[in-house]
Formats: sequence, structure tokens, C-alpha cells
Amino acid sequence: MRKSREMDCYLRRLKQELMSMKEVGDGLQDQMNCMMGALQELKLLQVQTALEQLEISGGGPAPGCPGSPGTQPEPPRWEGGKGPASPLACSPSNPPALASLGDFSSQG
Repeated sequence: MRKSREMDCYLRRLKQELMSMKEVGDGLQDQMNCMMGALQELKLLQVQTALEQLEISGGGPAPGCPGSPGTQPEPPRWEGGKGPASPLACSPSNPPALASLGDFSSQG
């Protein structure tokens, strides 16, 4: 009977650890999605800057580019098309599972 209780206790702990790991994984997935959105926005800004520099230097629109020089492309959409990300959408939420891991920024 005692061994059965010990097994139940170990199983509960294991389940708690798995749930904690899942929370951390979900947080990492959210951060990755946010970073991918920011990267997509940076690429768009690079293209816009290159086009503006081309216009300033006297060149016309690049061959094969549709639209007029003043046409602004639509902002990128990510995370299932919810609209452009805002800085608040990328703020870390620090769930309890992450807080228990400690601060690793000073290591290295």
C-alpha cells in the first residue's frame, strides 16, 4: 500500500514537471513567432529603403516591379493573419514556470 502512494506521488510530480515544460515550450513558441514577425518587418524595411535609394539616385522602378513608385505595400501579417505585430504583442509574459528557471543572461 505504501509503494502505491509513493508511485502516485512520483506520477503527480512527473505530471507537474511535464506541464511546466509545456508552459515553457509555449512561451518559446510565442517568442519565436514574434521574432519571425520582426524579421519579416525588417526585410520589408530593407526593400523599401533600397527602392527609395534607387528612386533618389534617378533610377526608375526596377524591371518587373508592378505599381507606381508611391505605392506602399501592405504591412506584413503573421500569427494567423491577426494583423501587424505591436511592441506590446512581443513583451515577455514570464509565467511561473519560467521564473523558476532563474536568470541565465549573466552566464556565459
